[in-house]
Amino acid sequence: MSRLSYYKLDDNLATAVVIDEEGNNNMTAGIITSSLSSASGKFGRCFDFTNLSTKYATITASPWNQLQTCSLTFWINPDTLSSRGICSNRLAAREANGMWSVTFGSNTLNIEIFWGNSGVNSHQIILNAATHGFTIGTWDMFTLTMEIGGNIKVYRNATEIYTVATSGNLSGFFRSDTPFDVGRQGNNGGYNYCDGQLDSLALYNTVLSPTEITALYNLGSGWSNVINTITSPGKVNSIESSSITSINGV
Repeated sequence: MSRLSYYKLDDNLATAVVIDEEGNNNMTAGIITSSLSSASGKFGRCFDFTNLSTKYATITASPWNQLQTCSLTFWINPDTLSSRGICSNRLAAREANGMWSVTFGSNTLNIEIFWGNSGVNSHQIILNAATHGFTIGTWDMFTLTMEIGGNIKVYRNATEIYTVATSGNLSGFFRSDTPFDVGRQGNNGGYNYCDGQLDSLALYNTVLSPTEITALYNLGSGWSNVINTITSPGKVNSIESSSITSINGV
């Protein structure tokens, strides 16, 4: 299992490029290069979004298409919990098979994965902030794992908080004819923009296990430097930082 893309989100903001540490799928800053703001993040620097239409990063056409298994993980520190996009592979004007979005709602974390029209043919996951312990001004790591013919699972800080079996005619995750956006979500002909700080976003081509997610969560500042592949049980390969001496006792 390998990581498809990893965005530290602490890039040199004088450029228009948001670097993929895997070297495959760099993003570009939305609208203008100065639209992205940097702040002190969970690890080093991070992107600081302020609910403005000039603040997002994008890949115009997703390089991934109809993945059968995948995992998305990121750290976020929200400024508000109401109708704010985090990341998505969804058009503003329509929904279709394989499109998805992750957003904050009214004191909720919302995940929607489509195989047709919104609200009719989609998995709609709504997680209450008070129930699951996430709040304004606090960094949390969220992980979403998805498998066709299996389950969709959500983890907060390495603890599973939701699971549902995939259903309907869902054929895969991601669409290559749809942008991959960070900091906004297409919705009803327009966009909802992120309000908060986002750090260390990664996409894997497999379903991460609880042991692997725990290893990621426990890496601390090593997130900035490590993890190319993870092999069970709990071992992390391709360690690039000498500051990491052990992970889960390995």
